[in-house]
Amino acid sequence: MVLPLIARFTTFRNALDAEMREANKLGVAQESKMAERKEITEEEESKLWKLNLLGKTTAESLLHTVYFYNGKLFGLRSNEHRLLRVSNFKIVDNLIIFDESTSKTFHGGLKDLKKEPRLIKHECHRPQKGHSPCLQSINALYVELVKDTAESIGAFYLRPKRDGSFGYEKSPVGLGTLNKILPEKLCARAGLPRKTSHCLRITCATRLFQNSVEEKIARQRTGHSSNALFKYQLPSEEQSYQASKILGPSVVSTDDCYSKVVSNMNEEKEKGSVLDDGCSELWDFESDIPDYTLANIILPSASSSFDPDISDEILASIDLPFSTSSLLLDLSDETQASLSLASGVDSIVTNVASNATFNNCSINFILNSK
Repeated sequence: MVLPLIARFTTFRNALDAEMREANKLGVAQESKMAERKEITEEEESKLWKLNLLGKTTAESLLHTVYFYNGKLFGLRSNEHRLLRVSNFKIVDNLIIFDESTSKTFHGGLKDLKKEPRLIKHECHRPQKGHSPCLQSINALYVELVKDTAESIGAFYLRPKRDGSFGYEKSPVGLGTLNKILPEKLCARAGLPRKTSHCLRITCATRLFQNSVEEKIARQRTGHSSNALFKYQLPSEEQSYQASKILGPSVVSTDDCYSKVVSNMNEEKEKGSVLDDGCSELWDFESDIPDYTLANIILPSASSSFDPDISDEILASIDLPFSTSSLLLDLSDETQASLSLASGVDSIVTNVASNATFNNCSINFILNSK
């Protein structure tokens, strides 16, 4: 009787598997797939503080802050919050020490004899260098308020007093209420996208991954013993861009360098100084420069100040084509009257010609009277 039932179940399982495979080919699986749970960003976390939803202004905000950072700092699963006890925490100087007693991967039974529970030391700040907000002082305040009552009822999270006073009742917070803290008490009030309590665990793994923390330390924080840790390590936009950049085409383009040259030339043109392309190690005048790049280069105009210091020896060695140059002399009437055109002009020509650098040029003198 048992064998036919097993055979029927096997047949049903194979038929279901075939239908699921076919549906996956048609894209049904992708359409019905649940939305991926994401981490809580730094901007969202900062907004919770600015709105005083996190902090220690009220008993409720203090409870929510302790719950929020227990999940983020120690990667707790949603149901593990209800298993916490005051004895799991020890506040010493600038440290919050979490000593795990039980979790999904550690139950403390015979099968876990070779395993060790997590012992995490979170250093809030360097010794004698406090900061705000200080999680060490926040946790110390909460533990001081609930330690006597919490130990007697076997719970860590207690309900804030209904009269609004800064204290807690002798009543534990249930698992269902704990799971509503992040999506309803925090995200909904702050106008943020809905996040579940498990997003705190994802935030723990993701932040460590994005800041290149070693995998061993990340596993210690989250308690992962399998490769499921990689599922929670979500890359940042910058990391995704760098991966795309590394795997992109290996074609080297100097367009960016050309743009930089054009920009620098325009700036230097306004200053009237010698141009510096800023990337001379990449500039090759023998290469084929695109026309559009050359068209965008603004050269200095004729009115630009350009006074190079060239030695007389170099100027004297330059052979210029024979041409006729005119030298315009503006002389006053008295000067012209005192000059003899027969001897004065010849004297001027002889004097100029003997001191001129370009002796192969013909110089004509034109006397203009004022």
